[in-house]
Amino acid sequence: MRPPSDPVRSTVHDRLSPLRGEHRDVLLRAAAIGREFDVDVLAELSRTSAARVRAALRAASRLQLVERVEGAAPRYRFRHALTRDAVYGELVASQLQPLHREIAFAIERLAARRRPELEELAYHWWAAGDAIRGARYNEEAGDRAAALHAHDQAVRAYRRALDVLPERSAVRARLERKIADIAAASATVSFARQPDDGA
Repeated sequence: MRPPSDPVRSTVHDRLSPLRGEHRDVLLRAAAIGREFDVDVLAELSRTSAARVRAALRAASRLQLVERVEGAAPRYRFRHALTRDAVYGELVASQLQPLHREIAFAIERLAARRRPELEELAYHWWAAGDAIRGARYNEEAGDRAAALHAHDQAVRAYRRALDVLPERSAVRARLERKIADIAAASATVSFARQPDDGA
């Protein structure tokens, strides 16, 4: 039995077909950035001008693949999460880590012009499999989330940091301690919220 995502992938593949090579490559890189993406980052990643990137995105927009995001910064997003996933699925597995590494570098190069999102850098360095940067940015993202009591988000970031670290890294113990502290804090809050059954 075919998985339910097959019809979506087939439809997206058909919509990609009319795009000429350059425009298709831009869209594949956009999918690697995420469902929503910055035109400047995409231009930096594609090593081309923002005007050419916008031309590719207009072509993709006419095919109902992406849409402009309202706001000051030039941003687009895939119309549906499944559309982004299907386009991302067109990439060859061996391309993924190098591509995420290029995305992270592109974000860092643009840091002087735009404030990079810590979570973006954390995700892409993790996806690139970079032990040093992946661990550092994800620990920072986890600390920020923990400070905001976004416990699930914090644990996810700490686990990503653990994911890229070697088994013998001294940093692992610190991260595992932070995860344990969050679990303990969450349990305390959960217990405190339980109704009092006493008289």
